[in-house]
Amino acid sequence: MKELSWNPILSNLAEARGEIVNLHWRLHYMAFGCLPEEELAQKMGPLLWDFKDGSKEQLEAHFARAEGRRPFSETALFCGLEHAYHHLNWAWNVRRTPEERVWHFKKRDPSRWTKFPDTKEFADLWPSERDVKEDADTLGRRRICNAPTRVGLQTAAVKLDGLCALAGKQQLSEEKFAKRLHRIYAELNMAWNSRKDKTFGATEKAISSRKLFPSIFATGCWNMWR
Repeated sequence: MKELSWNPILSNLAEARGEIVNLHWRLHYMAFGCLPEEELAQKMGPLLWDFKDGSKEQLEAHFARAEGRRPFSETALFCGLEHAYHHLNWAWNVRRTPEERVWHFKKRDPSRWTKFPDTKEFADLWPSERDVKEDADTLGRRRICNAPTRVGLQTAAVKLDGLCALAGKQQLSEEKFAKRLHRIYAELNMAWNSRKDKTFGATEKAISSRKLFPSIFATGCWNMWR
């Protein structure tokens, strides 16, 4: 089995997990006025923010202030998911790249490494040619607080926490890495594509289509590389 570049992989997976957990916690607070139960929070892994070790009261106060300043919108969800996809894509695309090259990358590398994988393992998630092209400039400030998006983020965070644990122990083959990452991508795709849905009710065909990678994230380049 070819040795993978585990340190860069784990670093990027952890960064993506933190962003997804942040998104889920904010949506959970908006929906219920409180943070997730401790058991669920532990399954999803730590927060990305500096005050991740803060008390529950401090965290709830932070979310209350954030919601008061600017309600969680479609644009905010886009920015968070763009950051998460950026790191997930990077983790997969550098899996065979020597660590020294990853840490000292060249200017052209991020534009390749942050794109959604074009390998066969993820071919079924690519959007169809008829997929409606979205433009980040047209995203609205409409409040996002629906159950499908919240649960999609929660499921992705839990699965990603498990993947981080295995990557940290270097107990994954490339094939198993791809399968686990595929499930996480599907959950995030559902979270975004279902953002306007108010219920879980849907046909099997509709659910399947929601797992397709959103074209709006196709370049994979987070704002820092633009």
